[in-house]
Formats: sequence, structure tokens, C-alpha cells
Amino acid sequence: MAGSATYDGYFSGQTNLLQQDYLVGGTGGSVNLQFDFGAGTLGGAIHPYLNTFESVYDLGMLSFVDTVYSSGTANFSGRFNTSLVGPNSFLGLFTGPNAEEVIGRWEFPFVYPADGKTYDATGAWIAKK
Repeated sequence: MAGSATYDGYFSGQTNLLQQDYLVGGTGGSVNLQFDFGAGTLGGAIHPYLNTFESVYDLGMLSFVDTVYSSGTANFSGRFNTSLVGPNSFLGLFTGPNAEEVIGRWEFPFVYPADGKTYDATGAWIAKK
């Protein structure tokens, strides 16, 4: 593959946030991936939201760091730019004819604004050219 491509999509997932003995705190948001196929580089970010019983919280942008992608391969990986301690990675795959889509799984730590504690989120994304 030569050239470059941008993929935009959405993601969905869940967290380990418990309230009143119920697992709450689904996550969702947008994902943007930018590939330079000739150079074998990947950049991008996710913009997650946290949904709880009380509110929807904007968790801010998380840009990609430590990305691993080589031109001609179907897989890519990396992690998110955060100083929080916890699971932090993503793994993706090109799909469809001519790599028209990407799918992936992700995990990252976040701070719940209501209590200031750190929790973990995990889920999947899909994005198209």
C-alpha cells in the first residue's frame, strides 16, 4: 500500500466503575486514525465519554503514543497518552476490500470526575476511510 488514509469511527465499551452495587459507566465516543502507508506510521486519538446514572462526562482527547505499524501489515498497536496508572493499550486490524475499514480493541485508565478515583475502560472500535 502507498499513500495515506484517514479513518473516522466510533467506539463503545464498559468500565469497572461500581455505584450502589451496580456496574455502571459505559463508555463511547469517536476515534480518528491517520496512516502513512509509505512511511509505515500511525497517528490518531480517541475522544471518550463516560455515561453514568447521574450524567455524561467528557473524558477529553487521548492521543496515540508508542504506535507500532509497518507498511504492508494488517495489524497495528499502541497506547494512549496518559500519566494515569492502569491498563493502557490498543490493537487493531485492517478489514474489508482494500482495507476500507479498521477494527480494534482498546483499554485505558480514566478519572471519574464525581469521586476523583481512577478506573479502567475497555471496549472496541470500528472506523472507515
